[in-house]
This record gives sequence, structure tokens and C-alpha cells, in this order.
Amino acid sequence: MNNYEYIIASLPVLQEAETPDVPAIVEEIRSQCSVKDRELVDFLLGSLDGRTLDRDFYLECAGKRNRFIREFFSFDRKLRNAKVSYLNSRLGRPEGTDLVLLSDDEDPGFGFDEAAAASAVLSQPDILERERGLDRMVRGKVDELNNLDVLNLDLILGFLVKLRQVERWQKLDPATGREIFRDLVKEIRKTKE
Repeated sequence: MNNYEYIIASLPVLQEAETPDVPAIVEEIRSQCSVKDRELVDFLLGSLDGRTLDRDFYLECAGKRNRFIREFFSFDRKLRNAKVSYLNSRLGRPEGTDLVLLSDDEDPGFGFDEAAAASAVLSQPDILERERGLDRMVRGKVDELNNLDVLNLDLILGFLVKLRQVERWQKLDPATGREIFRDLVKEIRKTKE
């Protein structure tokens, strides 16, 4: 049995100028998971690290028993489709080109609120602000999915999605990466209260 409370409590607290060692944190989390949970963690991490995100992958996610994996990757696919649709319109490409659909009659988009949010973010002229906005959308979805989760694997999976963002931002802007990480640790520790 996993001790999710221990995993969350053992997350490091950073000092102001300290940069988190994301690979070490990920490995520490993995080492504390059961074999079954580690398989899901590895599936998630492999997907976030550039696995081919094609129709077969998203169908595999839709068939997973884990709610977080199913719902997060459904959102991920729709967000990626929103980005492709935006680029198609900007480049004058035919509508629907290169979208990942799970069936021929599927509506590729979000609901109204998410579609409006994605459109607003994608139309930002500053590329860093666009990336920050897309990451905020992802973190918002993770928060929504983890809303009722208390000390379970789905909460850990959500943390790992956000941790990958920290790692990416460390490369783009280390100060932003540290800030996101500190906020993330504070947020997940609140679940223990």
C-alpha cells in the first residue's frame, strides 16, 4: 500500500534562489510508489516527455481505469487541437487539418468557456505570455481534476504534471520555474490540512 501522505510531506521546501532538482524529486516519488502506481506514474511521465501523442495514444488513455489519466489526456488532446486549429486559421490551412479525433463524428473543440479561454491565450502576441497562459490552463485543469482528491495517486499524478512544467520553465526562465515550484509545493501541502 502507498503512503501518499508521506510522499507529499517529503517534498522539498526551496529557499528563494534555490532551483529544484526535478529528476531527483520525480525519482523519489517513483521509489515510494507501489509497482502498480509506478506503472501509471511512468505512463504519465513518458507521455509528458514526448511520447507520440497520436490517435492510438489518446484511445489508450480513454481506456485507462485511472480517472486522472483519462480526463487529463482528454483535456490535453482538446488543448492541442485548439492550438492546431488556431495555427491552421493563422496559416490559411483548411479547417480540421492535423486534428486528433477519436471518432469521425467527434466535435474537436472544448466547451464554450474553455474554447474562449484557449482562444484568448493563443491570440497573445508575446510568446512567453502565451506559454504561461497555456500552462495556467493546464494547471487549472489539474486543479479541477484534483478538486476532491485528498492524499491519493491522482493528486500525485497532478503534481507530476505541474512538476514537468517547472522543469520546462527552469530552462526558459529559472526564476519563473522556482516560483511555480514553490507555489506547487504550498498548494499540495494544503491537502494535508
